[in-house]
Amino acid sequence: AARVWDAPSGRLRQTLRHNGSFILDVQVLSSGDRAVTLTLDGLAMVWDLNTGQALRRIHSRVARHRVLRALPFGDRFITGASRTRAEIVVVWCATTGFPLHVIRQPEGAVKLIEVSPCGARFATSGYGGIFVWRAADGVLERKMAGSAGSTSMLALARGGSRVAGSSQDLIRVWSASTGRVLNRFVIGAGGVSRPFVLLAGGDRVAVYTTFGPVVWDTRSDEVRTLEAREISTYDGRVRLAASADGRFLAACSSPWLSWASTADSGAWMAVWDTTSGRRVHDASSLADAEAIPGNENTWFCSVAVGP
Repeated sequence: AARVWDAPSGRLRQTLRHNGSFILDVQVLSSGDRAVTLTLDGLAMVWDLNTGQALRRIHSRVARHRVLRALPFGDRFITGASRTRAEIVVVWCATTGFPLHVIRQPEGAVKLIEVSPCGARFATSGYGGIFVWRAADGVLERKMAGSAGSTSMLALARGGSRVAGSSQDLIRVWSASTGRVLNRFVIGAGGVSRPFVLLAGGDRVAVYTTFGPVVWDTRSDEVRTLEAREISTYDGRVRLAASADGRFLAACSSPWLSWASTADSGAWMAVWDTTSGRRVHDASSLADAEAIPGNENTWFCSVAVGP
């Protein structure tokens, strides 16, 4: 199942129930009242967030898609083939369920997709590096050097002017127009990738570290620590999402993401106000999140913030 919360109050608004394969990702569409989910078997489903009803089921006949991102206009979304030999990226119309663009990535399966907040560009990564595309027509604009085969996380700034990618404990920020590296941020020792997102114009980067979320200012190199959770240990692979203006930062984690054998490590979802640094909402699957009937615990596998 996927759940819809109100970010400022933390109130649960809707539960999207899917009787099938695991939901890998969820994205809120540009209208704000619809969302799309992607399951382990490659099925994309469009949902009405007001009623919780499924509106459309979309299967790709080309490849099994396991990567999902929404475009911030026209109720469009992008899927990509991962862990297969297919290098396919598809831009879909959620209203009709038909593909608008089918793009073949030059090198390697599509591991990651990220969209700039304005929707002008999107970036994909595979074993061949990072590729920046024009969203309007799917034209390849630039390949970023120095990241082939090792990029584990990816982000774009508003307008697509900056691209960031992480490799183990290092985050690089590039200029999308020149391909030049603008700055580097060493997260910490241990060779473990940490999740991050670019905030608004890309001058700030939110990173979830071992000790909780921090915001890195790429211009001054100042690092600001946000309010930590009561249990601040890094308990698995955390997923991050930010509002378009960069004010709200949402994160979730679960035993499923870290392949834990039990639920003792805890599943949670939290929201921060990056302006004040305060944590404005924190939900534990064992406390105030609604449980799925028939399951012992609820797991948070993905998080998204609406426009």
